[in-house]
Amino acid sequence: MYNVFDIFEVYQIAHGGKMRKKVVIAGLILLIVGIAIIVAGGFASLGISKKGNTINNIKPGEYATPEFIFNGSYTLTISGAPSDSALIYSSNYSVVNATNFNKYAIKPVNTINGVLTYSISSGSYYFVIFSLSAPHITYTEIPVGASLYLFGIIGIVGIALFIGGIITAIAGLILKKTNRIQNNRRGV
Repeated sequence: MYNVFDIFEVYQIAHGGKMRKKVVIAGLILLIVGIAIIVAGGFASLGISKKGNTINNIKPGEYATPEFIFNGSYTLTISGAPSDSALIYSSNYSVVNATNFNKYAIKPVNTINGVLTYSISSGSYYFVIFSLSAPHITYTEIPVGASLYLFGIIGIVGIALFIGGIITAIAGLILKKTNRIQNNRRGV
């Protein structure tokens, strides 16, 4: 039974020892391509979430975010929101006020350390705040679904190429050492 190194050795002998260099170069190319894919996927995935902190003063004591318009499923997080605030459907925006906003409020799926997390489907929404002073909130829109899976797959492919490049380059370096050892044994 032949192993990989025996096959490489036969190729090296037939091609004057150039196989080692080709294997190392192939490994380095795989390594570089893997790193490029990981970096590109990472930068692209940064663009899928959107952060903001714009708050509009609607009238004294009433503030609202710009309208959120979602096509598909999203996770919306809001941090720094005071207790007199709520996420509402855009269709209810004109009737909501400081005394009835709880009636129209969409309940968050989670609240941890003052960060409200909402699971949002397609539609338009506002986050309204009733406060005497201008609030300082931050909101993040994160799409849920195929785009996240795509970036996960890109990351896995990049990591696989990176690891494959390391293994291939090491194999090429080992072949070089193996050939020297065999030449020393033969007295070459």
